[in-house]
Amino acid sequence: MKKLIPFIIILLISVLISCNNGMGADSSADSADSSAQVVTDSSKGVVFIDEEGSETVVKTEEDGEEIICKEVIDYVVLNNDEPLSKSSVKAIGRKRAIILGYRSDGCPGLWIVYSGGIVKPVVNSEDIETSELLEMVEGRQPFFKHFGWTYNAVDMAVNGNEIVIAGYAENKEGWWMIEPGTTVGVYWSVYEDSEGYYHISRAKVVGYRDNDWWRNLKKEMKKHGYRYRWRWLRSLRLFFFGWYDRYLTMTESVEVGENPGEYLIKGTDDEGEAAVATVTRWKVLGIEKAPEAPDNNPPYPVTGDKRSPFVSEVITPMYVAGNSNPQYYYLYVKQVDGKDDPDDGDIVTFDSDTLPSYMELDKETGVVTITGAPITTQVIKFWTVDNHGADSSEESLEVTFRFIGS
Repeated sequence: MKKLIPFIIILLISVLISCNNGMGADSSADSADSSAQVVTDSSKGVVFIDEEGSETVVKTEEDGEEIICKEVIDYVVLNNDEPLSKSSVKAIGRKRAIILGYRSDGCPGLWIVYSGGIVKPVVNSEDIETSELLEMVEGRQPFFKHFGWTYNAVDMAVNGNEIVIAGYAENKEGWWMIEPGTTVGVYWSVYEDSEGYYHISRAKVVGYRDNDWWRNLKKEMKKHGYRYRWRWLRSLRLFFFGWYDRYLTMTESVEVGENPGEYLIKGTDDEGEAAVATVTRWKVLGIEKAPEAPDNNPPYPVTGDKRSPFVSEVITPMYVAGNSNPQYYYLYVKQVDGKDDPDDGDIVTFDSDTLPSYMELDKETGVVTITGAPITTQVIKFWTVDNHGADSSEESLEVTFRFIGS
């Protein structure tokens, strides 16, 4: 037994050391992932800094020219425990960050940062590599580049091997039927194939049109002998954007939707109102008005009739019962800095308990009209309501109306 004691002690120490090392590794991994970041350096441009403090400048060699990411629009830092990218098979490495930003030439671009300080632009095919977000279709340059459209990106959403980028196209000078200064919401879908290559779709208008339009266009082109020309016209989405039934003129953000493969793009629609578009990688499913944000700022509360600006107390109203001539009580808002509501632009009206048949409230002016009341005493509560539905009912004004005989 005595001979076994040293062996048991050594075994226990080994187990303790192995347990501590395991906990320490997990702990450091968590903290390491959270410390990786993307920053902008005034001289270098955008820089990815890993958990060990190593810096990777986000720049790539494209078509013989050095392209630098100068300004960040949005980015996602991936954890060390993320599954290996398909492209790791090609010995590129593990994906560490996806960065959306503006290139040194002013165009929006997308870069993938891999472990080991490797930065790759989005790959459109095996032969072409570019970080630029344009209407690239199988390596062909876009038609719209010649029609005065410029592109801007505003946000991106990453979901597995898919990336959706929301942005807008702007035509500053105008062209033919397009007014100068026109903006149209667009989005790009980016996905990684089984070989690890990333592909960019052409920019798609965040809008939709009844399918009959496409059928009629195709039918018309066939009638005139241009059997395949309709496909070319169909690709000119930005040229024909005004023919869409609904579209966004500006995008603000994009996020992964609740249903698989769907994304929500928020922005402003063609009627100038906030809207949300539901899209997939391939098409726009629909556009709905954005639900009105809840108003957590109620209007200022009601104060009652003073009958004189020199009277500080609200009067206790007393009226003659049975009077066929209208009698009045006046409601006001306890304004602050001359405003009825903390939020500029909110419209404030008045509301009350259920009124008896001989009383009527003008909700816009706050005038209470009383006609033919019986001899009685009536207690009524009044409050204010704004056009978002927020109200001051918690600070309602309780008024006791007394009606006496003549």
